[in-house]
Amino acid sequence: MESKYNNTRQILEVGTSWLGEREITTDFAMLAVNIITTQNITLTVSQSIDGVNYDFVDQFAHEININGTSSTTQFPVKALFIKCSVHNDSIVDIPLLVVTSIFLNTSMNSTSEQPTHITGAVSVVNAMLANDYTFNTLRQLSCDDTGKLLVRF
Repeated sequence: MESKYNNTRQILEVGTSWLGEREITTDFAMLAVNIITTQNITLTVSQSIDGVNYDFVDQFAHEININGTSSTTQFPVKALFIKCSVHNDSIVDIPLLVVTSIFLNTSMNSTSEQPTHITGAVSVVNAMLANDYTFNTLRQLSCDDTGKLLVRF
């Protein structure tokens, strides 16, 4: 299920952070967060039992020279409330930061937290679904072998 309050598409200036809002995690086992960025960032996922005190904090450092311009990272659900934030660690503005979060009932089939870079032709086995709020429909999303996001109509 798509996160309602932990997604963004925006400019992120040097040294600033984007903060998502708290969401209830009931019935979900994992949060998967996809990042698209042109600079190094730190993704933080904070979790809370009571929605006030965030005692569980996980971080992922997205480094362009290792991850390229996009990555997907999973975080196990540890508490009832969850929220994301992204900090621009570079000395340059990020002209377009895209954060897309989805809740999962089980973990994705992945051997590591870091994405594997693929070259050549790619076949999409299972596309991700996202809400199209303009037309109030679900649309399939996937990426081509260059990492370009594709929307299926």
